[in-house]
This record gives sequence, structure tokens and C-alpha cells, in this order.
Amino acid sequence: MTKTFRNILFSLLVISLVCGCATKQSQQYKKIDKYLTTHFKQYDPTAKNCVLVLNEQACLSCVREFAEVMQGFVNVPNKYIVICAGGSMVDISPFVNNTTATNVYDDPKFSFTKEIYPTPAAIFMENDKIDTIVNISAYDLEKTLMFIKQ
Repeated sequence: MTKTFRNILFSLLVISLVCGCATKQSQQYKKIDKYLTTHFKQYDPTAKNCVLVLNEQACLSCVREFAEVMQGFVNVPNKYIVICAGGSMVDISPFVNNTTATNVYDDPKFSFTKEIYPTPAAIFMENDKIDTIVNISAYDLEKTLMFIKQ
């Protein structure tokens, strides 16, 4: 009887953990979806989308290299660039001074990083959910940036 009780308890714990993670991810997706809907008129929630978040909460060289990669995504459909940086660590002028960029939003209050996701990242979304989040860090930076480019 004790073994059965332990198995039931373990099953309940696993189910609650899985449901809790799914709910958190669903809430995070809803926040991102609302943010994109508010700031990008061309946002299509039914497409495979990628949000590239640039802030200064990582190593200096990581942030700079990520910013260089992000420049290749200006005006690329279904790629949304959110700038949550003041420009002290990285040159944000290619983004904020580009008057023809339709997929760049300069977030002066850094609300994306304060309310949705705190570090530089590429957030891939598909089928009304977050598919993958790639954090920008010194660990395997080159592989990470290659993944994002592809």
C-alpha cells in the first residue's frame, strides 16, 4: 500500500510540475504576443516568428557580436528586433537611426526586459507557443550565433 501511495504521489508531483511549466510558458508567450501586437503593425501571430532582444545584461563582447548579427535581420519578415539598451556597451545607432526599419522597436523604458525576458536572447515562436529561447552568453557564443543566423 505504501508503494502504491508513493507512486500516486510521484505521479501527481510530475503532473503538477509539467502543468506549471506549461502555464508559465503560456503566460510568457501571451506577454510577448501582446508586446509584438502593440509595437509592430506587421506582426503575424500565425507565422513562425523570432524576437531578437538586445540589452546590456551580458558580457561586452557577447552583446556586441549579437548586435552585429541582429543588423542582418533588419526588415526581415517575421523577425522582430527589440532594443532595450542605452548604448553605453553597444552601438545601437544602426537600429535606432534607421528610419526605414519596419521591424525594430527602441524600447526606451526597457519594458520587454523588465516584464518579459531579462537577458539578450533570440526567442523563437510557433503555433501559439514559445518553441525555443536562445540566451546570448559567452558559453559557445559562436555556435549560438550560427544557430540564430540559420
